[in-house]
Amino acid sequence: MIRKLLLATLAVTCSTAFAQLQTQGALKLDTGRVSGAVTGAANDISAYKGISYAAPPTGELRWRAPQPAKNWDGVRDATKFGSVCPQRPGQEPQSEDCLFMNVWTPAKAASQRLPVMVWVHGGGFTYGSGSARIYDGTRLAEHGVVVVTFNYRLNILSGFAHPLLSRESEHGSGNYGLLDQIAALKWVQRNIKAFGGDPSDVTLFGESAGGLSVSALVVSPQTKGLIQKAIVESGSGTRITPLASAEKTGQDYVKQLGVADDSNVLTALRAKSWQDLPNASNYRGAPVLDGWAFTDDPINVWAKGKQLNVPMIVGYNHDEATFFMARDGEVPKTADEFQASVRKRYGDAAGQLLALYPVKTEDDVYWSEISIRTEARMGLGARLQLRGMSTVPAKAFEYHFSHLPEVVRDPKRGVSHASELVYVFGTLPPTADQGSREMSEAIMNYWTQFAKTGDPNQAGLPQWPAFQKGNEAYLELHNPIHAAKDLNKDKLDVFEKIQRQP
Repeated sequence: MIRKLLLATLAVTCSTAFAQLQTQGALKLDTGRVSGAVTGAANDISAYKGISYAAPPTGELRWRAPQPAKNWDGVRDATKFGSVCPQRPGQEPQSEDCLFMNVWTPAKAASQRLPVMVWVHGGGFTYGSGSARIYDGTRLAEHGVVVVTFNYRLNILSGFAHPLLSRESEHGSGNYGLLDQIAALKWVQRNIKAFGGDPSDVTLFGESAGGLSVSALVVSPQTKGLIQKAIVESGSGTRITPLASAEKTGQDYVKQLGVADDSNVLTALRAKSWQDLPNASNYRGAPVLDGWAFTDDPINVWAKGKQLNVPMIVGYNHDEATFFMARDGEVPKTADEFQASVRKRYGDAAGQLLALYPVKTEDDVYWSEISIRTEARMGLGARLQLRGMSTVPAKAFEYHFSHLPEVVRDPKRGVSHASELVYVFGTLPPTADQGSREMSEAIMNYWTQFAKTGDPNQAGLPQWPAFQKGNEAYLELHNPIHAAKDLNKDKLDVFEKIQRQP
């Protein structure tokens, strides 16, 4: 069935007429005109890259809410990506002037009103960009949606909080990357019509830190009317820092710099280049409970039903934790080490967990430890978020991604964190096997159908039942794709009980 859908989709794609939007001349945005390029298998997608959606957050604008981009004269070339935000080496060029937007559209006229999918990249709020090859929006756009990616501030330039910054803004500090994301959504509202998109039909989706951002933005009072649907990939956990704690971290940071923490400290810090700011490439820019962008812990908002009443897809991957092994510590090697570790970490609940994760061989130990870390970190967050959706009328859908390609380069990696991204964007390598290509096509159809209707179901694909109170259904993205109920129920019951303990 999936293969038939794949062939039908390819046939439609190859017969589509040459994209007309780019051939009609420069597009007029609220800041000026831009000219892009044509891409796609049938030259049916118009791509626009490196468009400024806010002013460069440099100098006096460092650690301030994003300001409007300046207007420009003439037609700006939008065929190349802009610089990425300062981060660890690897993505170049890097610059504080990095607040750029990229758009892929199948529209043949600006008068079309196509659904819009806005992607928030991951990277732990410390690295990544909307211009990474893996996020190329061409293939998704070929499914009849406008795709948007963008950069947002990271590291110390995103997450630095300080009492003086809070006083200066009059509404807290430390959320600059999240405020960039809100500014990007507002840019979409003002400009997406020029690309044939519908500003009243926006799906916000993201993975890892991007998924956490989506989870946070759907509870922010600043996003009302900006988001109509949401997809959270491996980002349901609650990681929000109280403002006082974030400010204390900022003050400690100033002490480490040896800069006088007085009324002139902001001037001194803003005068430095970003390269001269220690920890500029590994200072987490995670959300802060500032009382303005975020007024309550997201988990409390979900429990009260105060989040945006928008349909959601929420899910995670089978072996998320293999991605975090280097950071989270070594895995126990023997059954005795594993049992001792579980007892040390989980106390009275250890007996239940050891019964649910029996081990005999070293291989058992490795995968049981990976499962514990995956379900405690990602599975429980997804369950709580999905259950929180029962407080609003909008539908919710859960997925569990467990597909492995035919050739596995590293058997110890499994279906790790971020494994689904090349399937979501259709950016698999040319050597990908047929089963992986079919899985990618299915996921792109599910995701884009959800963006179009708020429900991923469609003819030609396995039924995806909604997650509901009393019927916690989910879709297993494995070969074959199939629906099931109560994902990891017994294990998540234990982790939920542990979390609730004082």
